[in-house]
Amino acid sequence: MPTENNTASQMIAHYRIIEKLGSGGMGIVYRAEDTKLGRSVALKILPDELAKNPLSLQRFQREARAASALNHPNICTIYEINEFEGQHFIAMELLEGQTLRGLMIGKPLAVERVVGIALQIADALEAAHSKGIVHRDIKPANIFVTQRGQVKVLDFGLAKLTPAYRESLDSSSGSGVWISETGEESLTAPYSPMGTVPYMSPEQARGEDLDARTDLFSFGSVLYEMATGTTAFRGNTQALIFHEILSQSPIQPLRLNQELPPRLDEIILKLLEKDRELRYQTASDLRADLKRLRRDLDSQRGISVNSYSGISLPPERIFIAQNPVPQGQTAREGKLGRLARSTLAAIRRRKIAALSTAVLVTLAIVWLFLYQSSAYFPCVVFGEFGGGSDSVNAGLVGFALKRTISQFQDVTVVDQQEFAHVLAIEKSRRDADRANQHGTALLLPAAGFWRREPTHPALLVSGEVRDSLGVLELEIDFVDRGKSDTVNLRFRGVDDLINNGIDAAVLKILERYDPHLADRVTSRQPDYRPAVQLLSRHWDALGHYWRGAQAWKRLDMNLAERELRSALEIDSTLALAHLMLGEVRVFQNQWDAAQSEILAARKEAGALTEVDQLRVEAFLARVFGKPFEERVNLQKLIGLQPHRKEYKYELAESYFHTADADEAISKYLDALKLDDRYAQAYNHIGLCYAWRGDHARAIEALKKYLEFDRSPNAYDSLGDAYMMAGDYQKAAEMKARCLQQDPQMYYASRSLVYIDVLSGRNRAAEERLKALLQATDDKIQKARFYATLAFVYWREGNMEMAARMCEQGIQLMRPAQYDAPNDELVWMNGVIELGRKNLPGARRVLAQLREMLDSNSITATNYKPAYKYWLHLQARVLADEGRTQEAAAAINDLKWVKYKLGYWSTPYDYAFFMDAIGEIQEEMKQIPDAEQSYKEALAYNPHYNLARFHLARLLKSTGALTEARRETEAFLADWPDADPLVAEVVSAKKLLNELPELRTQ
Repeated sequence: MPTENNTASQMIAHYRIIEKLGSGGMGIVYRAEDTKLGRSVALKILPDELAKNPLSLQRFQREARAASALNHPNICTIYEINEFEGQHFIAMELLEGQTLRGLMIGKPLAVERVVGIALQIADALEAAHSKGIVHRDIKPANIFVTQRGQVKVLDFGLAKLTPAYRESLDSSSGSGVWISETGEESLTAPYSPMGTVPYMSPEQARGEDLDARTDLFSFGSVLYEMATGTTAFRGNTQALIFHEILSQSPIQPLRLNQELPPRLDEIILKLLEKDRELRYQTASDLRADLKRLRRDLDSQRGISVNSYSGISLPPERIFIAQNPVPQGQTAREGKLGRLARSTLAAIRRRKIAALSTAVLVTLAIVWLFLYQSSAYFPCVVFGEFGGGSDSVNAGLVGFALKRTISQFQDVTVVDQQEFAHVLAIEKSRRDADRANQHGTALLLPAAGFWRREPTHPALLVSGEVRDSLGVLELEIDFVDRGKSDTVNLRFRGVDDLINNGIDAAVLKILERYDPHLADRVTSRQPDYRPAVQLLSRHWDALGHYWRGAQAWKRLDMNLAERELRSALEIDSTLALAHLMLGEVRVFQNQWDAAQSEILAARKEAGALTEVDQLRVEAFLARVFGKPFEERVNLQKLIGLQPHRKEYKYELAESYFHTADADEAISKYLDALKLDDRYAQAYNHIGLCYAWRGDHARAIEALKKYLEFDRSPNAYDSLGDAYMMAGDYQKAAEMKARCLQQDPQMYYASRSLVYIDVLSGRNRAAEERLKALLQATDDKIQKARFYATLAFVYWREGNMEMAARMCEQGIQLMRPAQYDAPNDELVWMNGVIELGRKNLPGARRVLAQLREMLDSNSITATNYKPAYKYWLHLQARVLADEGRTQEAAAAINDLKWVKYKLGYWSTPYDYAFFMDAIGEIQEEMKQIPDAEQSYKEALAYNPHYNLARFHLARLLKSTGALTEARRETEAFLADWPDADPLVAEVVSAKKLLNELPELRTQ
């Protein structure tokens, strides 16, 4: 067989290999030149290991003989099947273009193209079936579209032959390669289905005997995907897909793509009939229907083109909805509203030359009085949805309705708290308008008298969900401009609810809010997307997503992650779950993982609203280190929905993740102006205060967080604030309470280890970490614990064990780039190399950190922890190399990112790095600077005891003996439970004996 590195000029029989084109399960395909006929061909070669397998060889030969027997323009032409020096090959037509799988990129093809491709596939199937050949593996990857648009059906490797046709081939070929019916089926395991799972027919999935109708079902699945942009049957496992094929009807194609002609919708659904007796019986019948459809489309397109002369659309196709008119209005109000709109439309079309201006003004004034004087704000408010059961969460029903309606950009859809924000913002706007217009003459001065401030929504929606013996009842209560109404809807279980019920309920809501919007649903206009497209067709997946979303609101990351992953196991295309899991990964500093999740959400463009798309782009900019682009998208979101506190919060988060503490605090305060009980905002504003060293405000904010949300994360965050302030006892109490609620909060467990180390209890820290390592199989958690254990051993001076822990952690993290804790492990490895006096090794690690920054464009602007690790290690290496001036410059850079030093990496906070800077300066004999750095560390955290020990030692060297003794005594007093053999404790006791007693007054 040709080697991949040197295929050019190699010969197989009379074919010269030019280049490799691709490979599949049954062979490798090369571009080759037929030297006899001087033409280019595709040469498919059976690999040696398969050629030795009789069953594989038989399948390979069957593909060639089945296809070569079919001389048809829509089937790939086979020129030769042969063997050369033990290598089996097929020479076939060389095609330029791409497979249908490559042509479809997650969105529907144009209707004309769908029909054109479908007709050619039907022609090919009709030719094959007429010869007694059943393909059995019709799928997008086996359908090729040339650059000229010609369709070619490929790969007859699973083809089944009727007995009569098999006999005719055997007798005509004389080769004896065709095997018996029993032998043919034995090419796979007995009773195993043959084909590609998502495109199998029900009878294929059941392992039953097959005829030509199985290809028609598979073709229906392909046609469905071309028409809708999504597969008809989906699932993360074969079992789930088989369940879909055997027992679930796909969503009606027209509901996913309203541009489809109803006739094409009918053709697809008939192809996908599970009972093959109700399906198309022959490809020729299907071909006839497709031809009629193409004729109708051509006729309609001709009328459309020929009749175009600038004539306006008929009135029923005109849609103006700047101010929606809910059905609950009076008849007179509704008619006047429509009259005003139609009058405006008429003005635009210049068809009212004879209409009196006075009449127009009168109509406008009357409409203004009746409509604008309303005290109802034009929005839909969702109240509580109660009831439900274990299988149907009532809150999730409300969410599904709200999300489906939210796709309309001209409808404001809010909950009751958000409505209060809407009214407040509207009042501020009106007050500002009045101030600007004060003293200005108005055309209609009385209009201000007529206009009343809105105090209620145009439509209030709430509901009750009841589940009894598999029958779901949804009772929707409306308050429509002060008038109450109730609608009862019944559904046959959750599948009926998500596939049909949510859309039916949305229609009822829109009929009351604005009949024009309801018309867009009932008339199947292409801008309406059904609930299954915006959410999921799997209610169980939505349930997991919903629980994950509730956990994420509480910042319960472990539960959120578990639920979101469960949702995606059921429905891997659930865009909302991908996006939220991406948010969780960002929170965890898992940047690579966050990228993949958010990109997966972006791929499901059909499931995203305009708001979703802005959020996706904002989060992508965040994970790719483009904060300016991120903030532009977030500002757009705030402009679209200024009442949403979440978008103001996300803007603050943008600054939080670049560790710009002051800007972040300002933006969190903006979010808190909308909702002063917004727990999440208190969480991160507290941490920003802590980074700044404003510990009193940090603790106050985080106590507020705990007051509004007594979650494990709230206790953990308050513990962080106490820890950075140096109150280790309270920090440990908060961490312990966090772990009581959720023993899996690994970052709280790590913090307890750090508290032990910061209190001089290295032995306890080591034992705690070993227990944590044994208790988890999660690779990321293990890597974090290895990083912490490396830190403990480094603190003890055991560099060999520290290096070993680093290496074990790094092995677990590969191939991550700058995800936590990979960056921490790499940096720690460099620090350890310096501890081992291995300067070249430390410089190699420094280069590795620099590569991380360069490859991800990380700077102080789009800050990530790897940046401070690099600055610190660079200063250490330069100092050890004696390049004091450059080391001093690196220290200044490290100091410049002052508030960023605490970012998300306790205990590597401001106190840690200022103490480290002091040690570097002391090494460079910059004694006054070192003393100042130690004091800055203690000013940030008065109980950062290592800085106190270093300061005491430095003061003794300068002759400041009294101050040295005071600091040494304070150091020992602050570590009453420290291990007696900790190096600093031993040195401090020795130092104390060398210092004079303090004089008493």
